[in-house]
Amino acid sequence: MALATKFPPVIVGSGIAGLTLSIALSKHPQYKSRFGPRLPIILEKTPEFKPNAGAGLSLAPNSLPFLAQLGVYAPIAAHSQALDQVEVWSARSLNKIGSMRGEMYTGRWGYPLLTTERAALQHTLLDAATQLGVRVGFAKDVVAITENGESVVVECRDGEKIETTLVVAADGARSALRRLLYAEEGREAPPPTNTGISCLYGLSQKISEIPEGRTQWVMGDGEIWGSWALPNQHQFWFVNLCESERLAKNEEFTDTEVNETIDKFKDRWFPYVKNSKFGDVMDGSKRIIKVGLSGYAYDKVHGFGGKLLLIGDASHPMVPFAGQGANTGIEDVSTLVDILFSDKSSSEIGIEYQKLRVPRAKKIVNFANQTGTIMMSSGWTRTLRDLTFKVPESLLGMSMDWLYKVDSRSKSLN
Repeated sequence: MALATKFPPVIVGSGIAGLTLSIALSKHPQYKSRFGPRLPIILEKTPEFKPNAGAGLSLAPNSLPFLAQLGVYAPIAAHSQALDQVEVWSARSLNKIGSMRGEMYTGRWGYPLLTTERAALQHTLLDAATQLGVRVGFAKDVVAITENGESVVVECRDGEKIETTLVVAADGARSALRRLLYAEEGREAPPPTNTGISCLYGLSQKISEIPEGRTQWVMGDGEIWGSWALPNQHQFWFVNLCESERLAKNEEFTDTEVNETIDKFKDRWFPYVKNSKFGDVMDGSKRIIKVGLSGYAYDKVHGFGGKLLLIGDASHPMVPFAGQGANTGIEDVSTLVDILFSDKSSSEIGIEYQKLRVPRAKKIVNFANQTGTIMMSSGWTRTLRDLTFKVPESLLGMSMDWLYKVDSRSKSLN
């Protein structure tokens, strides 16, 4: 829907979803008629781009078609590792209890499962956005949004004010704009649900003993440790623990607690490495972080008459057990782009976006939570969990069609 006064969209947050949206909008053939000649503006709270932020993540067949449509699949694949095989091992018997071939992804859903460093992915998307002419403003902390007739005014802490007809919140799981959206209705946004599970993770040095593209999980009693393959035989490793009492404090983990977890797992058995110790994977790692895992799919993802919309983790923070955080955010972008370039008004855009995305996001968030509960099993339920890894690959594929067998490409972006 063309408006009399045209302003560039304001995207708050320079993460994966926000950068992807800026690229999609900038490449859209109807962009100028909808928003005018100025390209989208990204406002980022941090003072500079953090090349060492985060660790690893997976990109799956439900997001890769859209990234290919945007022309960024090739550079992303160049710094990613396609899955060769997932191997699941029992911490009790030290035997392999299941496996899944990476070929299943390409054979059944048309694209591989890629694992990449988050920072490398953000670099690629940032380069693509800035080459298109997108402006990224750093140290821009958004503190208020006020209505101004058919537009809104975005106010930053440094005093800058920007008028626009569309604000997209892509500012992560602790979204400040989500709070503003709920405050408009006089209520507080519910906090993400604490799962009682912690995750210690890091990026390893090259480990030549682990075959290229090979991912392995060791299933313990209420705990899991393992690694995902990155390029050049580096590993994105992780430890999941049930720590409900500690996480109930809602405090960040201290360096002492991080080191205690490392010490607890450094002598745990692990396949392939020379000494069969998980410490061989953790030693010499960079960006070691320990966090509590939480998730929530928000019912309300639009406000200010449809002029403020939530995407990515601002809309649906999720635990990593389904590997879908980034992928679901990319799905958000594709859906939103098609709605924006329809004939709907601002208020109708918000309603339609919420109608299409919230049910899907809820299903994925719930699936991730349920998967986490099963994987973190202890006691007699651990035996049932281990049996699930023996499911034939054909049945596993059928059970995952709802997640991966979707065409994420935009229908309006040619």
